[in-house]
Amino acid sequence: MKDFDSLKNIWKQQEVKPPADVEALVSKAKRIRREYSSKIMVKILALSLSVVTLIWLFFTIKFESVFTYIGMGLMSVTIVSFIFLSLWHFMFFNNIDFTENPTNTLKKLEKVYSFQKLLKTKLFFIYAVVLSIGLGMYFIEATASFSLAVKLSVYGSTFLWFLVSYFYIGKRQAAKEEKRLQIIIDAIRQMEVEMSGDECLGIK
Repeated sequence: MKDFDSLKNIWKQQEVKPPADVEALVSKAKRIRREYSSKIMVKILALSLSVVTLIWLFFTIKFESVFTYIGMGLMSVTIVSFIFLSLWHFMFFNNIDFTENPTNTLKKLEKVYSFQKLLKTKLFFIYAVVLSIGLGMYFIEATASFSLAVKLSVYGSTFLWFLVSYFYIGKRQAAKEEKRLQIIIDAIRQMEVEMSGDECLGIK
């Protein structure tokens, strides 16, 4: 199989444009990547805003319980860790060149797919659990003057938030992102088939 850059040079020398199918597949892959990357960046910005808010609360409000500070610290560290993982995912994915050898591109996309699956399953589970624990510790002081019924309601809501976040929202978003990645992978596989037919392209 010839490298796509080599094929483009040959097409340029022969004054022949790359096959329309290949160009269309590359364009499709780039479009889907832009949409996918935009959503990742929105999440990163939202999480960053959450960290800024926690830091502001940490230094502007004097809490009496050490559990409150521990809880806020847990939440901050957890969110920052998730931001860095998401940022690495974003940068690696955006550095993939869809015009290089399709076989190499597929290997990189499979790495992105595997990491995305890990990020949205095991890592997101740890993220949700630690974040819930931190939030629970924060509520110890925040709900100290509340009645037992209100406290149970708050902690029940926190537990419900964890269940909904992990088992519904998280899994639903993961399925959508996997679908987008799979579309790109399928497009690159199709491009590999298109480019492997040198004879069909009239190149020997």
